[in-house]
Amino acid sequence: MARWAFAWRMVQERWHPERSRCPYCGSRFAQFLQRKWLLIQARKCVHCGLIYRWPTDAPAGTRDFYEQSYEGQQATDIPDADALSRLTEAGFRNTQYDKRGRAAFLERVVGNEGRFLDFGCSWGYSLFQYAQLGFAVTGFELDRQRARYGQERMGLDLRSDWDAFGQERFDVIFADHSLEHVPNPAEPLTKWRELAAEGAKLVVFVPNGSGRQARELGVKWGPLLGESHPIAFTIDWFARNLPRHGWLPRFYTPEGEPLRADDYLADQWEIALVATTD
Repeated sequence: MARWAFAWRMVQERWHPERSRCPYCGSRFAQFLQRKWLLIQARKCVHCGLIYRWPTDAPAGTRDFYEQSYEGQQATDIPDADALSRLTEAGFRNTQYDKRGRAAFLERVVGNEGRFLDFGCSWGYSLFQYAQLGFAVTGFELDRQRARYGQERMGLDLRSDWDAFGQERFDVIFADHSLEHVPNPAEPLTKWRELAAEGAKLVVFVPNGSGRQARELGVKWGPLLGESHPIAFTIDWFARNLPRHGWLPRFYTPEGEPLRADDYLADQWEIALVATTD
């Protein structure tokens, strides 16, 4: 049913003139890359270089989608009380929620101290683990039901609206496979800069739209573009556009090894970057 609803929405949106603009810079000029499922296309903006799904999404419907329709494996599988107790007692080790790899990356590249904001943290399983590293953790989750679960069942500080942060500032802002889910990356990139403390670090993991799998498979590579991934990123896009928002990026392997400054075709399946404020 959800697939049919998405297909019908794409049929309707293809006639809307605003759904043909680049969702990041607003340009009407784009290069056609590939067609997927007959209904949608992968396009690349000729001005900012963003790869995006056409038709694009209206930002106003994003919260409704993630609260009502999104199915994202561990992100949406909320455990009952007994399962949660077992998971937290084990520190989520050796489960689908285990974040030891990410924790090792953080400790190696940014340390384990300071105020930590996790963007797109679902019901808080990752936030719980990063608190164990030593961070003072806060989460942002658009789905209010999952945010309430983390607040009430796990005692975590989860927010669902940007206005809830006020004058707070964070030393580490973390987005682990969440930025590719937003209709327009300009909003979080700008908000993160406003929430950044002096000397803050931005850590982002996203599917690598210019990696080997993306180059070989194109739109047949599942993580590239689809209903829940309206945009796709390349290392080149981040290098060109993050400085516009006050972030200076450096790129790594997922294990924390620095990439060469000009290695825009790194073959790993995901992009890992750490950006500092200018």
